[in-house]
Amino acid sequence: MDLMLYALKFGILFAVASAAIWGLSAFRADRHDEKTNHLRGWFLVAIMTVAAIAVAFLGHF
Repeated sequence: MDLMLYALKFGILFAVASAAIWGLSAFRADRHDEKTNHLRGWFLVAIMTVAAIAVAFLGHF
């Protein structure tokens, strides 16, 4: 059962990362300056942090 939970968690994190990268690539797509890329990076960090915390509690309740 633990292996299934780990596989589910990995799948969720992979899907969130893929969707976030896809969505953030469209964010200000016409701009490629350093400030915009930095902002995209921090948005990705924030999204993945929230997703990781949510997935960490999956299976504890």
